[in-house]
Amino acid sequence: MTTKSDLRIAVQPIYLCLALMALGICREVQGADTTLRIRMASGAELTVLGDANSACQIQYLDTFSTNNAWKVLTNVVLGGTATTVLDTTTPLPGRRFYRATTTGGSGGSTNPPFATPSRMFWVYPGSFLMGSPESDPDRSDFEIPQSLVTLTYGFWIGQYEVTQQEYQAVTGKNPSSSTDNPSLPVDSVTWSEATNYCALLTELERKAGRLTNNYAYRLPYEAEWEYAARGGKTNRFSFGDDPAFTTLPLYAWTSENSGNDSHPVGQKSPNVWGLYDIYGNVSEWCLDWFGLYTEADKTNPTGPATGFDKVYRGGSWADAAADCRASARGGLNPNSRMSSFGFRVVLAPVRP
Repeated sequence: MTTKSDLRIAVQPIYLCLALMALGICREVQGADTTLRIRMASGAELTVLGDANSACQIQYLDTFSTNNAWKVLTNVVLGGTATTVLDTTTPLPGRRFYRATTTGGSGGSTNPPFATPSRMFWVYPGSFLMGSPESDPDRSDFEIPQSLVTLTYGFWIGQYEVTQQEYQAVTGKNPSSSTDNPSLPVDSVTWSEATNYCALLTELERKAGRLTNNYAYRLPYEAEWEYAARGGKTNRFSFGDDPAFTTLPLYAWTSENSGNDSHPVGQKSPNVWGLYDIYGNVSEWCLDWFGLYTEADKTNPTGPATGFDKVYRGGSWADAAADCRASARGGLNPNSRMSSFGFRVVLAPVRP
């Protein structure tokens, strides 16, 4: 019979919590908002409690030393009830060190600098693994290798893709292929037209006194987009890996269910951070030039300094389900105008 041990460490979400799991030992440390509980059976069952919707990364070491690099077990998004994580390593060593770090997300202790604008969602600073694991059968060579990316600032991101109504109100134009419904995402916009919309919106909001000079609307950087699309998860989608894409139709318009056209925004379920159509409907321009990935850790990445194509993300109504994964990416000439391309906006600190 396997002996069970139960060790609970509770800390404030912004701090590390360290748990030593050893057979036959049972201890508790009382604390506040985030709890990491480990049960030892045939594997380790970790139960995490904390601020709802905050992202938490579970890390481990088999030999504790200040010089050792912590290994990532998984990322989880916390809820109002306990979240269970399994360490299925076989066989588990008799002793293993764990820690849980709050990596950001839509929950946390730092408030946004001013009131959340309409139809936008505040995302806290944090870290995540960007790209696809080589085990993903649908990955492309442009999605590897994975790397640890840290965003040291919070930002707002649009809950919806920019609609035709919103685009016309700011620019006075509507270049979309079909203009029958103002709630459709704007499409057929070039990268330059999308960035111009963001600049005009920034100017309008500053003149109206709703925006300070140190914040601006813009397209998301590729890392920001993937961080938000993942919603604190390591899966292919925020709702899971969905290997046969049987759940994706609840969240996305793809070539399999779109009827060969875009649809009004917000008709499908949002991801775990409240973002609609982050998968499918229209592909979304990002700020970055398209480039290859490296394994090096990155902080606030902005992509290559130059290039030929601009990044797009999310897949569209014209794309297969595999092209709508959170890590799927592509590049396109910024002057291209396609009926399956649109964008969503970010509101973030102005960079020096």
